[in-house]
Amino acid sequence: MPPAGAAVPVEVVFRPQDGGELWRRRFGRHGLASFQAPLPRPGWLAESFGPGRFLLEVEAGPQGLALRLRGVRLFGLPLPRLLWPRIRAGEGVEAGRFTFDVESACPSEAS
Repeated sequence: MPPAGAAVPVEVVFRPQDGGELWRRRFGRHGLASFQAPLPRPGWLAESFGPGRFLLEVEAGPQGLALRLRGVRLFGLPLPRLLWPRIRAGEGVEAGRFTFDVESACPSEAS
């Protein structure tokens, strides 16, 4: 994952692929790619980073979309909630532009 920073240039490219989207992000000099695809359960999607898969529930609200972590798998095996990262994520529109805000921490870093 890219390190935390302020005023870091960000670039995001989405590309349809295999019934989902490949997301390529660049935070300054650091790159990150993931694959997102809908799940059979309405309003849910999976985001995969290498061997990790995050199950997310998407909730629409007046400020945009909120993504709630509902499960984590590593190499296909479910992880206990105690080992899940702490994630706060949302998407919206501000001044006519797509925005997203994500905060995450490892379980040992979260309070």
